[in-house]
Amino acid sequence: MKNKIGRAAAAAGSLALLGGAALAGAGPAGAAAFGNGAYGAATGGTIFTPPVANASVGEALSASNANVPGLLTTGPIFDRAAADGASSRITGGVVINLPHNGKLTLTGSSSWCRIFGSDAFGGANLFGGSITYNLPSLITIPLPQQPAADTVIDLPYGDGTVTLNDQTDDVGEHGFAAVYVDLTDGQSVVLNVSGCYITPPV
Repeated sequence: MKNKIGRAAAAAGSLALLGGAALAGAGPAGAAAFGNGAYGAATGGTIFTPPVANASVGEALSASNANVPGLLTTGPIFDRAAADGASSRITGGVVINLPHNGKLTLTGSSSWCRIFGSDAFGGANLFGGSITYNLPSLITIPLPQQPAADTVIDLPYGDGTVTLNDQTDDVGEHGFAAVYVDLTDGQSVVLNVSGCYITPPV
């Protein structure tokens, strides 16, 4: 999960927050020290905020929001991690402010992962999602409720990219983020990160 969470949280900016002690915990037989984990949101770049409601194995954490003035607002966050998987939910409205008077909005979002034997599976759900730009002309991009893995949307005006259901699988580390915004000015935002770790075979 280090790679996924670290990459999805280029946003969070610090691999150590995600792959080390912050997500350590008891896991199933053969699980590595990193364990499974989930968090609701993080930002990186000019505006840095660490993972919100960062749950390790055996924890169910919540937060009233992950609001970051001028960049991000969310509703309540609920995150869980267990020996066989992890999940993250935002149950209220989400607004991510984009350059050129743009916004990414959702009425809710979630991600999850589950371990089955020697593999892990997961995905993401988005509710009431769209990207809108009001100036210089109205642009609306609807977001799918169940996006395919690694769905990349190029933002207008070269502002950056949005990746939906962002997935990474690297040496036993399986990560899933509902939304990953990577702006050309260096700012990033990630929502609903769930990670599952399986010890690779020797």
